[in-house]
Amino acid sequence: MSTKWLGLTLDTGLTYQQHINQLAHKATATLHQIQRISNKYHGLNSAGTRLLIKTILFPRMLFGGVLWLNERSKSKFNETLQLISNKAARLVMGVQKSTPIAFLKRNSRLQSFLHIHIKQTHKLILRLHTKEDNPVKNIVNDKLNNIRKNCKSAIHKVISKEALTVKLSSSTETVKLHPIPPWLPPHPLSNLGIDKETARKKVLELLDASKKEDIMIFTDGSDIPNIGKGEAAIIEKENIIIKKHIPATSKVTNYETELVGLIFAIEAARRVITKSCITGEKLGTI
Repeated sequence: MSTKWLGLTLDTGLTYQQHINQLAHKATATLHQIQRISNKYHGLNSAGTRLLIKTILFPRMLFGGVLWLNERSKSKFNETLQLISNKAARLVMGVQKSTPIAFLKRNSRLQSFLHIHIKQTHKLILRLHTKEDNPVKNIVNDKLNNIRKNCKSAIHKVISKEALTVKLSSSTETVKLHPIPPWLPPHPLSNLGIDKETARKKVLELLDASKKEDIMIFTDGSDIPNIGKGEAAIIEKENIIIKKHIPATSKVTNYETELVGLIFAIEAARRVITKSCITGEKLGTI
């Protein structure tokens, strides 16, 4: 006895071969429906047909895929899914059945079923195990959904003034020398958006209050028009300086120079902790 629940057939007697046959039948019916409205004389163009394939065929084929398509069963479904993908590519491009598969993959601009399934699975895992306010989640989601933003870097959304304001704290952050798992929220931030004079006083206060074992890192990234961009991190007590100069270019934003400065700071701290030396030829590199 089988039961249907949320569009899925629950049946202990359902074999992989039966499921594959059902997939093939469903794919053939769907492709025939799309073919009727994508007639080469009076129907949709290639772009419209491709959109129908992505929004109708792929979701129908991969519905509930996280339950039945895994590493163990992938080999059983791969051949059928590849045949369906080839038929869809021919329909999009309007070519003959004898067209080489390599040509179809290269020019149809359709992702494979397995590639889409893996991205959907990663999105499900990310949604189940990551907190909503974790900034890393936005970046991973953008990558999984192939979202192209107007800004040059996906990190801009995370480090915007509005996003960081929520993370403000009344006390100065204490940096803990261990990695933070991606599913945990970041440390609270403080002293953001203050003027230079106030920042200078804050630095003096921190220097006076610092202990001998504390690691205090100064980092910056800046953009000077027509000269270039620079990033640096300094640990004065250890006489460590990591710096890098980039010639003037429009491909790197000031946000990204600040981020590189922070990366240099992490590297400087790591070298202090491991007591490693920084030689002249390693300056400006990670």
